Amino acid sequence: MTDYTVITPELEESYFSKFTLKAEFKMQLARDDPSIFAYYMMGFKPYDYQDLFLNDRSRFKIVCIGRQAGKTTMTAVQALHKAFFFSNTRVVVFSRNESQSKRLLGQIRDFMELGDKHMSYLTKQANLFTSKIDTSKPNNTSQITLKNGSTIVSLPATDGARGHPADLAILDEAAFMDDGIFEKVIEPMITHTGGDLILLSTPNGQRGFFHDIFDPESTGRHDEYSKYWFPSTICPEETVRSFVAQKEKSSDRMTFDQEYMALFTSSKSSYFKSLEIDDCLSEDLEWQDSEPKACYMGVDWGKKNDQTVIAIVSKDEDYVRLVYLYAFPLNTNYQDVIDQIGSLRNRFNVQKIIADYGAGDAQVSEIESRGWNVEGFGFSLQSKLKIFSNLKRMMEKRILKFPKDKDLINEFRAFEYEITVHGNMKLHHPKGGHDDRLDALALACKEYDNEQHVGVFLV
Repeated sequence: MTDYTVITPELEESYFSKFTLKAEFKMQLARDDPSIFAYYMMGFKPYDYQDLFLNDRSRFKIVCIGRQAGKTTMTAVQALHKAFFFSNTRVVVFSRNESQSKRLLGQIRDFMELGDKHMSYLTKQANLFTSKIDTSKPNNTSQITLKNGSTIVSLPATDGARGHPADLAILDEAAFMDDGIFEKVIEPMITHTGGDLILLSTPNGQRGFFHDIFDPESTGRHDEYSKYWFPSTICPEETVRSFVAQKEKSSDRMTFDQEYMALFTSSKSSYFKSLEIDDCLSEDLEWQDSEPKACYMGVDWGKKNDQTVIAIVSKDEDYVRLVYLYAFPLNTNYQDVIDQIGSLRNRFNVQKIIADYGAGDAQVSEIESRGWNVEGFGFSLQSKLKIFSNLKRMMEKRILKFPKDKDLINEFRAFEYEITVHGNMKLHHPKGGHDDRLDALALACKEYDNEQHVGVFLV
């Protein structure tokens, strides 16, 4: 069971008591408490779980948090609070790349402008935050310099950041940063200053310094860090809750668990779970020779060591059935396959053909020249993930059934996913294996993506 951070009743009571100060508010209170700073000086109230993290005075802090739960807000408030109240402080914020680092600094500037408007309304004091900017010093897309001598520098986590000392280093999306950069560039910049270090991120598989430091299995490593674990569902905002609920329906379980439940999914493992496959098996279903109802055909062209496979699906009231699946012998002439497609169109009332375009651009053109409705589909990292996510959702909902076809089942069981170093999910068959039947099936089911499935049958 995942040990998410719990907001106890005592913490909840302390949290709510902060926001009843009214006329008793003093600047010293905002200096001592980043949540009070955000509420009384910028006009927005951090959530209770954000307050818990922001007010932890530990030198080392790490939070594993789902998307849309306010990670960027926590980063911006922590950075701006430190620089605004503590003179001659150098805050360095790291992001995955240059564009994200510039965007993050832009959000910190937006917070300063928000504070200007809020404090102007409350105290009639104009430009409380932006008037603190030292215009004689560097102020650009990567740095904010304040008159108290403090700076906020936002940098991509690359070797180019080497040599920047920091009193506070904050790593946004730390799980997606290179281990070598963390060890050789970032850690030294706080070692020499005795500075603080904050790591925030969604997970990126079971690897890397973020996973090692967070230590989700609680082995006792890195106990010098204060650790917080928040899923996206902790956010009370209705818009966020609605968004996360929609993602749970539209995403496959594996992606949802990592992105929104903040779980450290395996970096490489079986994409289809054994239980999912077993629950979808049926001995009562058979392949069909024809189908009068509207059908969709998926075609995965074979290469040197792969088979060309045709899959045909048809919707029967509230269900989708795989009515035909055939793998051609190796080295079958593509013209023979196209002729077979023509024969199948007549027997199965095929409305549309979705065919692998990368390996079959000439074949797709030939099919199109015959006047048949065809869509070329290019397999890429993202496009393959999309159509397989659709297939996996069907299985997770237990609305997909197929006969005990040994070759199809073997491909299901062997199919793997892998989390790349850049945090992307890569789908593939194991070395020496095949996924031709799965590719054809996923292509055939593409037309039913995002529909409200009640049941799916493979016969």
